[in-house]
Amino acid sequence: MRMNKLLNYIFRFRFRLARQPLRRPVYRDFAHLHTVLVLYESDYLERNTELKQVAKQWREQGKQVTIMGWCAKKEISSPILPDSCVFGTRHINLLHAPKDTMAAELTKHPCELLIDLSDAECLPLRYAAMTAAADLKIGLHEQEGLYDMVVSVPEDAAPEDKLNQVLHYLQIIKSVE
Repeated sequence: MRMNKLLNYIFRFRFRLARQPLRRPVYRDFAHLHTVLVLYESDYLERNTELKQVAKQWREQGKQVTIMGWCAKKEISSPILPDSCVFGTRHINLLHAPKDTMAAELTKHPCELLIDLSDAECLPLRYAAMTAAADLKIGLHEQEGLYDMVVSVPEDAAPEDKLNQVLHYLQIIKSVE
């Protein structure tokens, strides 16, 4: 319990240091987006078929989609591909931040939209969202300015339902502008 509080405190401190005041979110309609990064918590068996199906549909629409998952185990059986990967405890440091190779991968490929489907307690994915170069960052839980937009969805919703809810809000925002 104390360790989690300490790790969260360190995350908030590092986030305040790394905050970019000149970064302005760019809201675009989903039809005009080209690159999307989806962060999620993987199930223990690393199947995640629903997310892979949604990513496949988006790729058929001409989007460049990367899905990156977190699984709280040391050895990951999923292969690391250019458009999808699952990382585990051996890919993070003691502070639960991605190691330099993973952080470099996140900053090397800027994206137009980042969608974080994780819960509020997943520090490795919060660090990934913090370091990713994205025009618009959308999360499901408020994290002190980490996300440009926070979407409220039920806790027990399926990943594809969460994605559909996020897309619904993007359509609403674009229709108002």
